[in-house]
Amino acid sequence: MQGGLTTTKATINERPELVTKMIRVTQRSLRLIRADRKYAVEFIKGPYLDLGKDRDRFADSIYDAALQYYLQTGIVDEKVQRKMIAVAAQRVKPKELPPHERVFDFSFASRVADSFK
Repeated sequence: MQGGLTTTKATINERPELVTKMIRVTQRSLRLIRADRKYAVEFIKGPYLDLGKDRDRFADSIYDAALQYYLQTGIVDEKVQRKMIAVAAQRVKPKELPPHERVFDFSFASRVADSFK
């Protein structure tokens, strides 16, 4: 399972405050999901998914399965970054893999995470 935020260099350069705000709200959401299981499970049971008659059991299972992927800061380590690049490269087949620093920029996420401490 992968998820993430993307933007352009132009947005990063011209509107860094927007990037910071988006990352802040994302990190706050991740923290809420991790900290308040009952809230998150109730959200899962909401009108967005048809979970049938076993709604409670499925919502709990979905939460448990997904929780491991919800990183509190949203920052993945270099090893995972390289794996993600390799998976994407299987589809686009570049001549050589780009360095992870060219694909990922966690500087905003790191600053926001530090502000929560």
